[in-house]
Amino acid sequence: MGSSIDSLPLEERARHYRECALEAFKLAEAARTPELKRTYLQVATGWHTMALELEPEGIRVSAVSPGFTKTALNNFMGTETVEQGAREAVRVALLGPDAPTGTFTRWEGETIPW
Repeated sequence: MGSSIDSLPLEERARHYRECALEAFKLAEAARTPELKRTYLQVATGWHTMALELEPEGIRVSAVSPGFTKTALNNFMGTETVEQGAREAVRVALLGPDAPTGTFTRWEGETIPW
């Protein structure tokens, strides 16, 4: 049996939630059917909720969209390079401690509604 996520230190839980939300959003963007897209967005929303729960602890968790990036996930059919897809993640990671938490953004600086 795996250990419960709740037993992890707070910073590790935040990292886990952020990674799960990002992966779910990537899957939603690549989804070819509305049903699959909806499923992934529901998962991502759950991780977003976790991010909001961590806010009082001073831990920021934000999700970013890498866009339609060429990866194995989409059989390298994407239109952006991995470097282009990483831009927003790097930008958000470099924001200061007063930056918002629980946001979902794409490179153009646009906030994506949950």
